Amino acid sequence: GTPRDIKLAGAWFSEAAKGGPPAALFAAGRMYDLGEGVPVNQQRAIAYYKEAALKSDASAESALATYFYAGDQVPQNFVTARKLFNDAAVQGHPDAMFNLAVMAARGEGGDKDLSMAFVWFSLANASGHPNAAAALAAIGPTLTAQDRSKANAILKPPAKS
Repeated sequence: GTPRDIKLAGAWFSEAAKGGPPAALFAAGRMYDLGEGVPVNQQRAIAYYKEAALKSDASAESALATYFYAGDQVPQNFVTARKLFNDAAVQGHPDAMFNLAVMAARGEGGDKDLSMAFVWFSLANASGHPNAAAALAAIGPTLTAQDRSKANAILKPPAKS
């Protein structure tokens, strides 16, 4: 029933973020990140994302991880990016699962671990990530028998008796 007003939405998200709810902080950060209703201000976006990430908001953790991965507005730091992607992935964030898998497959920010990359690509695929099926098809043939066994133990644990 009401017309879309992005500027007003931006003002409300910014006001809501002052109270500190993680979802409001993330929404305000996204508005500044994308310039929706407010001028693009990636430093302000990062500040909102950081505050929301400290409160375990998965979307904010993933967004902040992307900045650390790219190194555009903050110094590039693969270790921090991988930790943030992991924190968001364990909460079920599909993009974080996918990005964590990429980092594990490449050995960025930690050890190269093809079995865990396969696990995270599988979980991202099950969560509907659009690129996960292709990534699984690409990484699957590169797994050793030991890698596949480790991945299967995580993805298909034996039933408890």
